[in-house]
Amino acid sequence: MSAAAVTLRTANQKGIKLAVDGDKLTYEAPAGALTSDLRAALIDNKPVIIAALTADLSVEELQAEAGPDWSWLQRHVQALKAFADCVRISRMRQRGEVPAHYTATTNCRGCGPVPIFPGAAQVVDLCPWCWNRATGLPVPKR
Repeated sequence: MSAAAVTLRTANQKGIKLAVDGDKLTYEAPAGALTSDLRAALIDNKPVIIAALTADLSVEELQAEAGPDWSWLQRHVQALKAFADCVRISRMRQRGEVPAHYTATTNCRGCGPVPIFPGAAQVVDLCPWCWNRATGLPVPKR
């Protein structure tokens, strides 16, 4: 288990509620729960914890998705946050859920009219939902 995962588990076990506010990690803790060692671990693992909390994924899920790139990603905060967001959006699409930023519509030659991010072409040969269609997963319609 990674240091970030251990830190999150420890904070949870002590009743510490962590939240993300932009690039800041905030907390609510019972009296005496946030020891100096735990505070140091939260600071040391802040980028990974923020990415996991923002994407609503566990550290283990992020690490598994990253594969051999995990050690590099942990050291690059912006890349880690972008990666976590991509994993979150990909999982939403696999469930047939439309990400909030998919506010436009395109006409995919394979899927028909589907939600898409703004700025996409009006007609496309392939769309983000084509994988769902090909594998029998849900494809939302517009």
